Amino acid sequence: MYAYGFELHISTKEIVEEWLVELGPVKDKKIFYRNTRTGHYTYDASLLEQQYVERFEIYLSDIRTVRNKTFLNYIMLDKDDLHRDNPKLVILKQVFDWFSSLEIIYPDAPAIGYDSLATEDPQLIKKAFKTFATGITQVVFEEISQEKVFEGTAKDIRSGLEQRIQYVCTDTKIANRALRLNLQGRLVFVTCKDGLPQFKEVLFAHNNVKDQWFSLGEESEGTKRILDLLAVLVTVKEHSVFVIDEIDRSLHPQLTLHFVKNFLELAKQRNIQLVITTHESHLLDLNILRQDEIFFVEKDFTGSSTIFPFDRFKERFDKRIEKAYLDGRYGGVPVLEPFFMPEERWLSVE
Repeated sequence: MYAYGFELHISTKEIVEEWLVELGPVKDKKIFYRNTRTGHYTYDASLLEQQYVERFEIYLSDIRTVRNKTFLNYIMLDKDDLHRDNPKLVILKQVFDWFSSLEIIYPDAPAIGYDSLATEDPQLIKKAFKTFATGITQVVFEEISQEKVFEGTAKDIRSGLEQRIQYVCTDTKIANRALRLNLQGRLVFVTCKDGLPQFKEVLFAHNNVKDQWFSLGEESEGTKRILDLLAVLVTVKEHSVFVIDEIDRSLHPQLTLHFVKNFLELAKQRNIQLVITTHESHLLDLNILRQDEIFFVEKDFTGSSTIFPFDRFKERFDKRIEKAYLDGRYGGVPVLEPFFMPEERWLSVE
């Protein structure tokens, strides 16, 4: 197990410190560390063949005070022979590649990569929708022209998206050549064939009503949110880490619970991980999550947030923790002032 991180000065957007540590049962082992303000750096020379130590020193020296770039990124670019001849350095590549496995679901992004729905399997999407009781009974993919896709889209947004589509379809290094667009109420899947993009809009039917198709913009916010989450449940990609902010947004509490339980069953079969933030206290159930899977975030008087693990409280495994959390036992709950009651002015009538 390893811990990688860096400290960032937000106002100046500068990296102050960066480190990679191997976590041991008794003592941690520092693989590399640097401080850009002092120029101090250290590294584990045992990872290198002797003839490469001096060269590695030069790399670290070159970047020791560079504040706009991580060493992890720098040491991975255009240094194939270094990694080929020093097999123990594979840990740097493993950590670097781990970040490429992140699938971050942003709330309002007009275009995101997708691996799970690239199969364009309407039946699979319909089956997933059915388990969430949305009322959607049919899903179809309808071919649509590029001009129709961008109809009504601002020029700067369109230009940026078209450049990204061209990049995805022409760069052979990209394993998953697919995008999902959410524009003007349309959900459009973009796939590539012979270097050219193909566009298909996703349409939905409800309650088996024939010939009445709805675009994404005509669906409820909850249905739109479920569609975002389906990228997790129907993924075919291994070694993925999904990061979802405010997973409960626009969802009924039971749907949020249902999604998490579905994911946990799926994770028994596939090597995937889910990291979420939520205000849904119903998830504080030790029958659903382990103690070491729960973290709280608490804001102090300066506005800074601290993350701390639940398992430090050493609670019983059968304890019902939701009420204790809401009562403030574990922290991470807002401290509220008395009710705001504006002064009432009454006209006196004699």
